[in-house]
Amino acid sequence: MIIRPANPDDIPAWSHMRTNLWPDSHDQHLAEINAYFAHTSIDIQQCFVIETDGQLAGFIELNIRNFVE
Repeated sequence: MIIRPANPDDIPAWSHMRTNLWPDSHDQHLAEINAYFAHTSIDIQQCFVIETDGQLAGFIELNIRNFVE
């Protein structure tokens, strides 16, 4: 198992995993991921992925908020 920063090659698998978690937002996932790589995201400051045998097995997105939900 390898934990590493996400890179643009991870977009399809990362988007797929996000869609599995939040199925009603596929287009929004792609927009947010693309914004992350364009360094314009306000939702994702850093993303790490878990890679096992060359396949992504998980991810964590990090952000600092100035409010609590």
